[in-house]
Amino acid sequence: MREVSIITPCYNASKTIYKTLDSIRKQSFHNFEVLIIDDFSTDNSLQIINLFTSKDKRFKLYERKKNY
Repeated sequence: MREVSIITPCYNASKTIYKTLDSIRKQSFHNFEVLIIDDFSTDNSLQIINLFTSKDKRFKLYERKKNY
């Protein structure tokens, strides 16, 4: 179990999401998880997020479901 959970909302954040997630990844404290909540991004935010989730199990993507 992780000591710290970091929740990061994301909506069309391709200009900043890489720098944000990379900064979190480089922290000296390692016992954390990052919950990235995507809110229907239409840019390439998901591709950037997938780079992190595929290489580091502490990063987890949650995509919001559409309410019809």
